[in-house]
Amino acid sequence: MILRLSPPLTSGPTVPSMGVHFATPEMDPPTVEGAQEKKDEAEGKKMNFRCTNVLREGHGKPVFSVSFNNCDLFYRNVFAAAGSNQVEIYECLKGGNVEMLHAYKDPNVEESFYVCAWSSNPQTSAPLLIFAGVSGIIRMVDCGEERLIHNFAGHGNSVNDLKVSPHDPELLLSASKDESIRLWNVRTRVCTLIFAGNNGHRYEVLSVDFHPWDKHKFVSCGMDRSIRIWSMEKASSTVDKGKHWDKPPSTFPTRVIEQPVFYTTRVHANYVDCVKWIGDIILSKSVENRVVMWKPDTLGRSSKKDGVDLLQDCEVPDCDLWFMRFSMDFHCKWVAVGNRFGRVSLLDMRTVPIKQVAKLTSPEAKGVIRQTAVNCNGSIVLACCDDGTIIRWDR
Repeated sequence: MILRLSPPLTSGPTVPSMGVHFATPEMDPPTVEGAQEKKDEAEGKKMNFRCTNVLREGHGKPVFSVSFNNCDLFYRNVFAAAGSNQVEIYECLKGGNVEMLHAYKDPNVEESFYVCAWSSNPQTSAPLLIFAGVSGIIRMVDCGEERLIHNFAGHGNSVNDLKVSPHDPELLLSASKDESIRLWNVRTRVCTLIFAGNNGHRYEVLSVDFHPWDKHKFVSCGMDRSIRIWSMEKASSTVDKGKHWDKPPSTFPTRVIEQPVFYTTRVHANYVDCVKWIGDIILSKSVENRVVMWKPDTLGRSSKKDGVDLLQDCEVPDCDLWFMRFSMDFHCKWVAVGNRFGRVSLLDMRTVPIKQVAKLTSPEAKGVIRQTAVNCNGSIVLACCDDGTIIRWDR
């Protein structure tokens, strides 16, 4: 069910909800982003951020996921937060203000949402919010109609991550504790591909990410210490078939892919809980207080099939718990990594070695930061915490 809730208590300024429709978010003038680019700091230079707002979720339980809507830049300052059996949608306004737009509360009090992601309705262009957690059921809400429109069932255990394809907003990847990854078509509601089996992950899959320009490729990681690269190219006919399926979704002939195109356990010695592409380079994090930038050895320079080229890494203090996920801005310039004491390190990906250009703190932030989110141009950073707070910093 969709609930209209009053704004949460904050330690910073807030604008009370006035029943604003989701289709009319506050927009910056068209020249602001260009002006921001001109003012962009030189590589490696320290950046000044200040804490402008702290939201306190009413349930008081951990907030595991926070995500800006980068699927549609019209809504680029709208974000969602998932924790307990609730998901809230907010808009970042000027001056550090934050307004709640919508909220969803699951009727199952045992549900706990771990992740949320954005897509768009291909018919109306309205934002679609997709989220999942401990039950393994993936929920999809149409924010234009303000209602739950579908439940995707198939995983045999909790869902840890969701990613919408940057090439096609109809395609959704889900990573699960059941050791599988599934590809869904959110329009036709079918599960087209399952990535699992003899050569798949041997423990929980914790993170997935689509390649930025190769629409067939994605990367995954998990509790088995492995990072795997998968290709959908040989199954493209099945993916296309799923786009035009007009029969019940349960009757679709889902295809299982067991063999990744690359596999390695050489990058990390423990759980790998977050992985993202930066071009053809991969950035990954474990519980070893560092993020690692590396590239799979696809040219055969190594005698090992799972050989990697370790390019550089960056120490991130007190980042030794699992399920603490980093984020990047739209242009992959900066990475925001939280730690278990409520601090966020902002790293510049354009420097060699990687440099920390800002350390974001707040008197209200004292617990474990589960995930961060950076808006399109890197001017706003969010962090969600175990104590039910969401912190906003602006530069």
